[in-house]
Amino acid sequence: GSVELEKAAKDRQIYHLKAEIAPLLKGADEVFLDGSLMASLPEIVGQLAGYDEQRTVWTILHRLSSHLINDQAETRVQASTALAEIIGRLPSGQQSEVIGTLSDRLIAWIKDEELATPAYEKICIYLKDFVQTMIHQEHYIDAIPILDVFYQIDSGLLEKNDRAHAIAS
Repeated sequence: GSVELEKAAKDRQIYHLKAEIAPLLKGADEVFLDGSLMASLPEIVGQLAGYDEQRTVWTILHRLSSHLINDQAETRVQASTALAEIIGRLPSGQQSEVIGTLSDRLIAWIKDEELATPAYEKICIYLKDFVQTMIHQEHYIDAIPILDVFYQIDSGLLEKNDRAHAIAS
């Protein structure tokens, strides 16, 4: 009946979405230099999340966050831009879960990144919002590492350009 047809259509759509991002799911580094794929990634992730493909969504989030620390500036920019865009499209509760799960990688990237890109600013804002949520919920231990990196940047302990310094303040 129509339920089977809907399920078949959904399964086909999921299959096509996963096929589009197969190189990323398999861990191929060159995918980060494919500008069109990286630009379409937030939309693809949104569709996968809508189909409740959480495992695939988390795989993508982990792949992106693992490439924030990379010798290639272009790879870091593409990974951070896609990650910031994906996080920005999530409902606030899910945003907190993602930021909390990826916070160690995000903090390391904020510390080391030399380019104060729009994605850098967005991710700093997400981290600041997460800190406020953690403090409001009295989960101080989760807020401390993030507050520490912003303190280090703000106080000059971590050398950053003026733009990054302003974002962290």
